Amino acid sequence: MGFQLNGYNLGTDVSMTLQHVESGVVLPAALLGHLMEFQFDQEDQVIRVVPITNGGKPLYNVVYMGWRGHAMFTRVNGALTAILAATEKDYFDNGHLNHFNMLATVLNRDSTVDQYMFTAGVLSRHQGGNFRADKEVDQRIEFNFQRMVLTAGYAALLPIAAG
Repeated sequence: MGFQLNGYNLGTDVSMTLQHVESGVVLPAALLGHLMEFQFDQEDQVIRVVPITNGGKPLYNVVYMGWRGHAMFTRVNGALTAILAATEKDYFDNGHLNHFNMLATVLNRDSTVDQYMFTAGVLSRHQGGNFRADKEVDQRIEFNFQRMVLTAGYAALLPIAAG
């Protein structure tokens, strides 16, 4: 019969965890604040070759260039800002380049779980928040990762993913 769809995700069923690669320290989203928004997009470059043979039919290939995105949190403490300040301090004081891995877990409407492991990445463009009397303080980070690996979910749909 195929796949039966009884609903759809509304965007409320994702969680994420960061891991500082150099130290191994794991930072769950709850430590950083209330996760309000999470987005990731593939970066790639499509190469098109239009030969004068074979009727000029174009040939396409994709060069994969990693993943980018952002996460927005409502501030509950200063942990997110402190982490970005610490990585900046480590860069200037010690010359270290800090990297992160990120695990995103999605609960699907059909009760299955997909997990995406983003590896060898960086956090950037931290927005510390806009402090006002009558609204929550939103904080945002952007990220870039080298790769994304499916660690749970529908990898079996494409046979090349199993090996």
